[in-house]
Amino acid sequence: MPPNYSTMPLSPKTMERAFALVAGIAPDVTLELWQSFASRREHFVAVTENGDGYLRGLCIYAVANVTDERPVIEAMLFAALAAVNRRAVARTMLEFIKSEARRVGSETIRFRTPSAEDLALLLSGRMRLAEMGDATTMRIS
Repeated sequence: MPPNYSTMPLSPKTMERAFALVAGIAPDVTLELWQSFASRREHFVAVTENGDGYLRGLCIYAVANVTDERPVIEAMLFAALAAVNRRAVARTMLEFIKSEARRVGSETIRFRTPSAEDLALLLSGRMRLAEMGDATTMRIS
């Protein structure tokens, strides 16, 4: 039977466990920096866990309000980190972020692929999302 994955917003219960995923991507990020970033209100963090409660994915995103257009979901990190069934984790996270986009009236998701250094700068507030460079855009219906 295939594993069961679910994606949900970060909670106090998953905060430190999610840090282990972040540290695996950006080793310079400290627990204190992660907790400070995750508690800010200008973005959202979601985690994907398997049926045994192990975290297998992490998504950090924000709603960007573009003048005279619908909002855009900016996924600054979309990481399926499972050793096995990475596609299933990514599909579960993608369905979650698409539902979030629909909830805010967005038809567009922009996926960023930050380097470890850029992610650390973003989490610390020393880099803005617009400075991250290229993005892959996905239209949803």
